[in-house]
Amino acid sequence: INSSRSEGESGATKTHKSNRTIPLLAPVAKHLNAIRPLHIRPDDYLLKNQHGGPIDQKEFAERHFWPALRALNIRHRDFYATRDTFISAMLSHGERAKRVAEYCGTSLAMIESSYGKWIRGSEGFGQAALQASGFVDPAVAAKNQAKPEPKPEPKREDESESESIQAVGMVRGGGFEPPRHFWH
Repeated sequence: INSSRSEGESGATKTHKSNRTIPLLAPVAKHLNAIRPLHIRPDDYLLKNQHGGPIDQKEFAERHFWPALRALNIRHRDFYATRDTFISAMLSHGERAKRVAEYCGTSLAMIESSYGKWIRGSEGFGQAALQASGFVDPAVAAKNQAKPEPKPEPKREDESESESIQAVGMVRGGGFEPPRHFWH
């Protein structure tokens, strides 16, 4: 990432940390390769509008994102909220906050202040040290034994083993969003 696009204009990135190379997860790379045009130059946009230009964020939200939210029964939100969902999903699945900050081109302080409730590992502080010393808290041991193991979802016929492993535990359906009837 070495440039930005805002309000229909291309320009420099917002901060020095915004200039970065981000690795794509295998399923994302696979899908982007599937839609890649036959003839492409290094400076071309991968995702284009009907006229071959860059996608307009507002138009994309109106034509595609908001109708998809309605179809999935997810309450309305700005398209930029996809960034919030990505960050909170990564943190809630145990990704290190510093790594998420680097990936998103933002500061660790912003991640901690805005998304602290999604950062795992703060619960049971000190338990690892106590366990290493041989101390076992009876209440914690009983609580840990009471948790049933979640059953993995069955693998689809058209899905490879690596895809099924990666999909387990990821955000499904509406992500963190409860069904629409919950809000009424």
